[in-house]
Amino acid sequence: MNRLDLYVLRRFLSILAGALVCISIVFVAVDYVGAIRIWHDRSFQDIRSYYVAAIPYILFLVSPIAVLLAGMFTIAGFSRRLELMAMHAAGRPLWRVLLPIWIASTLYSGLWFRASDTILPRANLERERIRPPKQNSALEESPYRMDFAYKAGRDGILFFRDFSQPTLSGTRAIYARTSAGRATERIDSRDARWNGKVWVFHDGFRHTFDTGRVLTSFSRFDSLSLSIPDARPEDLVSHKTLPETMTRKELAQRILALRRAGEPVAAWESEAEFKLSAPWVTAIVSLLGTALAAVVGRRGQALSFGVGIFLAFSYYVAVRAGLALGHAGDLTPLQAAWAPHALFLVLGLGFLWRASRT
Repeated sequence: MNRLDLYVLRRFLSILAGALVCISIVFVAVDYVGAIRIWHDRSFQDIRSYYVAAIPYILFLVSPIAVLLAGMFTIAGFSRRLELMAMHAAGRPLWRVLLPIWIASTLYSGLWFRASDTILPRANLERERIRPPKQNSALEESPYRMDFAYKAGRDGILFFRDFSQPTLSGTRAIYARTSAGRATERIDSRDARWNGKVWVFHDGFRHTFDTGRVLTSFSRFDSLSLSIPDARPEDLVSHKTLPETMTRKELAQRILALRRAGEPVAAWESEAEFKLSAPWVTAIVSLLGTALAAVVGRRGQALSFGVGIFLAFSYYVAVRAGLALGHAGDLTPLQAAWAPHALFLVLGLGFLWRASRT
């Protein structure tokens, strides 16, 4: 990296820092006014704690537009002061001029990729504890289940007529184990309760079978404690019901638990894929903004600013639409999360190709 790269990078980072601060302040002001009825009866401590916890989330949301504006204003300033022309005259191609901005934006996206699995889940959990958001109906789960069957481990099935997460218990509980597709054991009980370590079945019968499905033993019990693999209550109904409060590992475990329970997982799989793709929006809009500003040059900078904002808004709409289609199962999770990125990446490369020919 030479002095010219450092000069371009300094200009970009200084504008980016100012844009992040200004847009974040506007975001907080708009959010506060929108929630004024909620905050009216809350203490100043709650309000302060909420917005302190919300800082990572706010920065994550506003980073794409801040990077877009920083990239556009940086290149537009170079064009206005004829610095971009001087760089071309010195034999430096356009892509080489823009490379420091792209590298910085990609590294910035990488930081958010890391933060989305470390800082953001904890901060969002605290933020949503203070001011609970509306639940997404596609992700909403009741703490109560009826006729609920759950695949426990490789060879077990746990069934409840009614299951309650608050009491960690279920009525008409049945546990069955199989081997090579044949039943080897079945427990029928009036109810079952989790005691913190094992399941305790009450007032029931225990049957065991040999490989020929012949009943080998039958017994009645008042109480039976049983350790069942992969069948803890937290696997059955999660306390965390919003993807933004979960790490990627927790999301994967939640999807596995829902799949074992026979529940639909399209919405959760789309959210898991979106958690991987969302941070890279920032890198793609940096390409869009800088290439668009280079296409316009010194002519029509106000127009380029308007087009840039329109493209950023369109990008946001495309991302949210893709996620909604993923929730509905109309797109695969991979398509829902990455198709908008691919579309706008191609658009940015088209702008860059056009700018390099002018």
